[in-house]
Amino acid sequence: MRVDRYADPAAFWRDAQAFLERDEAGNTQVLAIASRHALEPGDSPPLGFTVAGAGELLAAAMLTAKGTLFPTSAGAAILGTLHHALAEGGHVVTDIVGERATAETCAQLTGAAFRPHVGLRLYRLETVNEIPVVPGAMRTASDADFDLLCAWQRAFFEDANVRESVDDIPHIVQRRLQTGGAWLWEVDGVPVAHAGFRHTPISSVRIAPVYTPPGQRGRGYATALVAELSRHLLAQGRLPLYLFADAQNPTANGVYLRAGFLPAGEHVHLTRAAEAA
Repeated sequence: MRVDRYADPAAFWRDAQAFLERDEAGNTQVLAIASRHALEPGDSPPLGFTVAGAGELLAAAMLTAKGTLFPTSAGAAILGTLHHALAEGGHVVTDIVGERATAETCAQLTGAAFRPHVGLRLYRLETVNEIPVVPGAMRTASDADFDLLCAWQRAFFEDANVRESVDDIPHIVQRRLQTGGAWLWEVDGVPVAHAGFRHTPISSVRIAPVYTPPGQRGRGYATALVAELSRHLLAQGRLPLYLFADAQNPTANGVYLRAGFLPAGEHVHLTRAAEAA
């Protein structure tokens, strides 16, 4: 088996796209990250890796500048080849995010102690459920909502225990606004919930984040917004829709199940024990 390393996200996307699309559920994180960085590399783009054998790709992975590894689903022998290449290249893996069995195998191969940071349940939707009517309506967020969305993105990071820098929040929100990927549920002129989605150059869409401030929770706003946004995306020909939920958060899981999302896989975010103090 051969491992190729890519410093250029566009080159990685060119060579790995067809492979990644063959298993969207198993490869969803790499698919989303690779497609986004192919269009917008950023100042510190992730490295891409492919594992090939007998003339075909067997696995792919992306490694961020902060050391988070996103591997596609693969068996132990293939992951061992990837690990050997990472070690030879002097790359240190501090976090691993992927399908549960794959992530756990990658952690074992490092020889370091990893612990679960959060369990991630992957959901997939093709048809939206009928849901109870609640007050309000969905609207596209605008630049006037920037400060609110930044505050809600920070709160979402805290609620979801996301290991991303808060310094990235303004850029994340601005990109979402610029691409039309930020939406609000509004009641009597007051925003009460937010949902966003990530544009990709393929037909599927990944919805994230979904956030309702504490004072507005329990009123069905998030379910209504996710359902309406899903209808909007499906009407544009985007199919299927994916999203992740903390496996230990019954409220979030309930929102997505009511809207019509069905479980499609169990993923996990593992972090080095020494990093988790």
